Amino acid sequence: MQELTNVAAQQFLTVTEPGGEPRLAATQVNGQVQLTLTGKQGSRYAIETSTALPNWNSAALTVTVTNQSGTVPFPAPGATSGAQHFYRAVWQ
Repeated sequence: MQELTNVAAQQFLTVTEPGGEPRLAATQVNGQVQLTLTGKQGSRYAIETSTALPNWNSAALTVTVTNQSGTVPFPAPGATSGAQHFYRAVWQ
């Protein structure tokens, strides 16, 4: 278990679970939230989202890693300004 305390608002946090992959990183590009998935080439991941942990919902998005670098950038589903969102990738 990992606990974060005194975390300031209005920022992106990347929390990496032990074991490495998959990894999602969030950035802001031209005012839009973009996620970058890092995973094993040839693997498929279902993207899930949450606004109130621990309740997770399907984002109706599947990402397949096809390139040798193992990274796939894509727009964050459901991201809106002012609303907190959590994302995770689940191997399929």
